[in-house]
Amino acid sequence: MYDYVVGSLSPDIATKVPDIILKTQHVDQYDTLKAALIERTAASERHHLQQLVTGEELGDGKPSQLLRQMEQLLGDQAAANTQPFLKELFLQCLLSNVRMVLAFTPATATIQDLAVLTDKVMEVLEQPNSSPPVINTVNSKLATELAQLKQELTQLKLSLRPQKKSFSCSRSPPRQPQKNANPQCSFCWYHQYFSKDAK
Repeated sequence: MYDYVVGSLSPDIATKVPDIILKTQHVDQYDTLKAALIERTAASERHHLQQLVTGEELGDGKPSQLLRQMEQLLGDQAAANTQPFLKELFLQCLLSNVRMVLAFTPATATIQDLAVLTDKVMEVLEQPNSSPPVINTVNSKLATELAQLKQELTQLKLSLRPQKKSFSCSRSPPRQPQKNANPQCSFCWYHQYFSKDAK
């Protein structure tokens, strides 16, 4: 039985387990060969699948579109037995905050379910209303600007007050009207010189 299985192996498969084939015969040689084939071919298949989808990015498209692209690249290899590994590769292409949300999904969720859910999560994250309210921030900024404006007005009043005092002190007192040197004389110069002829 063991010799028949070894003889039926294709060259590319046989090259994966040469150490098992050339090993001295023992009791569990068939089970050992089977386990080695499953492990090594699975690892080789995972590596091949990873190489196929390497370089695929989410970009501006939807996550569901990315999944379809990955499935198209894999073609017939996107079978049911590769779905867990495909899910792992798909999650690696998503943003870290999206992966945190998907971490709470049931383990039984299919990769298609995850893609639909990821589309909805991305729509919520891209909405402008998803940003935190800025009302308190605006009010705080206005209060700060008003306080600064009041302070500047106070400083302006203080700077103008000394200038007003200085201006009032430097003004010369108003001149008193000069009184007549000879108060007793109420006549004009014409009467002084032409007193006799003045009319």
